[in-house]
Amino acid sequence: RRPAGARVLVCEKAQRHGGNAANSGGVIMAAGTDIQRARSVEDNVDDLYDHYMVHSKFLVVPALPRTLCEGGEPTLDWLRGHGVTFDPANLYITGVESAKTPRGHPADGNGHAIMYALENAAMARGLEVSVRTRVEGLIRDPGGAVRGIRADGAEVTAAAVVIASGGFSANLELLQRYFPQAGRHGADWHFAVGIKENSGDGLIMAQDVGAAIVGEGLGNSMLTASLSKEVEPYIPGWLVYVNEHGFRF
Repeated sequence: RRPAGARVLVCEKAQRHGGNAANSGGVIMAAGTDIQRARSVEDNVDDLYDHYMVHSKFLVVPALPRTLCEGGEPTLDWLRGHGVTFDPANLYITGVESAKTPRGHPADGNGHAIMYALENAAMARGLEVSVRTRVEGLIRDPGGAVRGIRADGAEVTAAAVVIASGGFSANLELLQRYFPQAGRHGADWHFAVGIKENSGDGLIMAQDVGAAIVGEGLGNSMLTASLSKEVEPYIPGWLVYVNEHGFRF
């Protein structure tokens, strides 16, 4: 059943759906869940929020992590409603929280399982998806309202347009402009984990029609091992270590 009777088209620039989420470990950070209680772990949203803010050095807009923390358990329930399973035996400490309070809820089948379930749910409701289709810009009517998109040389009109693109970790120019801490080392030292399609297209096209940008310089750069092809994910693969005698080790 289509939402409110609408016909919905999803344009995906990559060759498959899911972005970084499909490649991830599929871990939902949540507090006070029944999965934790099944492992005799007592936790609450306030403690998770305090942990998140401290770990992020308070360099984030507080309302966003608060929403994330409060939404943890409902998100787990929603995903389980779509067939994703979370085994309490797999509840684990991600490495950044208290050793007594595991909050990492990995999905059985990792991020691929989550995105596969959501894709099936979307298709069952009649959503149309076009992969390898890059949206190049937005169409506006004479009054300035957005009325569609330009994608691969074609124009598609719509009553509403939702920009739900990925981030811009693969666009060094945008990083240096909006998150200079992450791009301060330049091209020779910058490498991004995740898919190459995260180049900030949504940010650019929104700006082109007058959208405001907020939160510049706010964020938390953290490498995630499961998203990298490197043997040692915390250093660039081409970096060579030598000792005081010049010998590689």
